[in-house]
Amino acid sequence: MTVDDYIVNQLPACQVLLRRLRQLILNAAPGVTEKISWNVPFYTYRNQYVCYFNVLRNGESIDVAFLRGTELPDEAGRLDDRGRKTIKSLVVRSLTDADEDLFLTYLHEALLLNETQPQKPVTSRKKRT
Repeated sequence: MTVDDYIVNQLPACQVLLRRLRQLILNAAPGVTEKISWNVPFYTYRNQYVCYFNVLRNGESIDVAFLRGTELPDEAGRLDDRGRKTIKSLVVRSLTDADEDLFLTYLHEALLLNETQPQKPVTSRKKRT
């Protein structure tokens, strides 16, 4: 499955949001890549996970989960950890200009974190035989 396949399998309203978020992420920095892992789109930068999309059960909202979310500044107070240790999410229901600006703020902070404080790179796990 590709990210395009994932998007076209969602409700129309959600497809619009996913396409716009995807465009914002891919245009945010050269070298951002995308792939499907665990059946959802993941985005990496400098070979480290940045975020992933998860369509919520209502089919109309998107959970944008930042994998190092607990390390991100959150002056707006919109990131939610939901009991997770390192991941925090921004729930996107629509993309007004203010929402786009807030999303881009979190995204740029996450990209900067990967640049300045790298963690272990993303690697493929080899299956044990």
